[in-house]
Amino acid sequence: AKIALSTLLIASIWCPEFVLGAAVGMAMLMAGAQASHLKVRHRGPAFAPSFVLLVLSLFVAAVRAGWIQ
Repeated sequence: AKIALSTLLIASIWCPEFVLGAAVGMAMLMAGAQASHLKVRHRGPAFAPSFVLLVLSLFVAAVRAGWIQ
């Protein structure tokens, strides 16, 4: 799923209608990753990659939705 959503985000450079769905999908996937890290009690740097992708995906979705200019 992560590869498919990443591919859609890259494809959205040429087809902007993919942006919102791909960004929201990636944000949901990364929120699940954060929940999994919490469930198995990982600490420290294990959270960083999925957290960064979560924040970036939410930012892209908010810009595309017009909530941030």
